[in-house]
Amino acid sequence: MSKRGLVNAVSFFLFWSLFMYAIADHPVPDGFFWAIVGLAAGAAIVYWRIPTYLAWHRVRRRGRRWLALLDGVIVGAVLLALSLLRGSQNESEVPVYWYDYVILLVLLVGFCVFNSLMLYGANALVERSRARRAQRGLAVDAGGRGE
Repeated sequence: MSKRGLVNAVSFFLFWSLFMYAIADHPVPDGFFWAIVGLAAGAAIVYWRIPTYLAWHRVRRRGRRWLALLDGVIVGAVLLALSLLRGSQNESEVPVYWYDYVILLVLLVGFCVFNSLMLYGANALVERSRARRAQRGLAVDAGGRGE
């Protein structure tokens, strides 16, 4: 079990759940449950990918930032596909045009790219800080605290 992955996943889930709750209508609509389920799935992906991001940073893998960006693009495209498969829940009289789906694509992919790059960047900064502390001779335990 990756402690850093778990901390990242829980932080991701709590931050975005609270953010979405704050901007939602109150009482929250019935579909809000599915947003929370989606965030839980996203947190599972974060838990799974953080060890990979750390390994890329440690070995200074070539193109690691682009690979993190590609992760965001892939997740955004999968979210778009799932939302299209679910079908339109548009109950209003306002028609939905093709460019509405393009806007949805741009927003979903942009959101996912932002998240993947922020997670990679934040963990790279923490890893760099830990490496500097270790170079200065400060012992660092598994939790990242100096002893």
